[in-house]
Amino acid sequence: MTVKEEFHPEAERWHWLVQRVGWVLLALGMLLAVLGLFGDGLLTDETKVASSEGIEVSLEYARFARMRSPERIELRINAPEARGALSITLPQDFADAISLEGMTPAPDSTSIEPEGPTYEWMIEDWSSEASVNIDYEPQAWRTIGGDVDVEAGDFSQTVSFSQFVFP
Repeated sequence: MTVKEEFHPEAERWHWLVQRVGWVLLALGMLLAVLGLFGDGLLTDETKVASSEGIEVSLEYARFARMRSPERIELRINAPEARGALSITLPQDFADAISLEGMTPAPDSTSIEPEGPTYEWMIEDWSSEASVNIDYEPQAWRTIGGDVDVEAGDFSQTVSFSQFVFP
């Protein structure tokens, strides 16, 4: 009994195509992982800075997040000429899409405004940079973010951010 081998050019071309597409998809997945799409990576963290006369606001966050996983926004406010309270208003759309786990330092007061929740701290000495950490868990699978309004005494600044949340 002999085995007869047949050559099927169409099947060979199909096999070759599927193999090459698989290689490209594997390489693309590895590149995206290195860049930070699935966790920490080269392009994961983003820092947005906005400044105007008398105030500079820096907002650091992760561009990509996972739903129901801990995340943190770090705000740094430099307003050496400011006097009085620090007020931060989060966008309402962002507040609706997260579970707020805590803020460091804890705010002295909280209020709900039409544009979003507002948190206030009494600052006696503005000579050094003020910082606020916002710990939260995204609850929605979509892009979240918006404009964060910061008021330091008589100075105000808005800084925008956008974060994509994976399921």
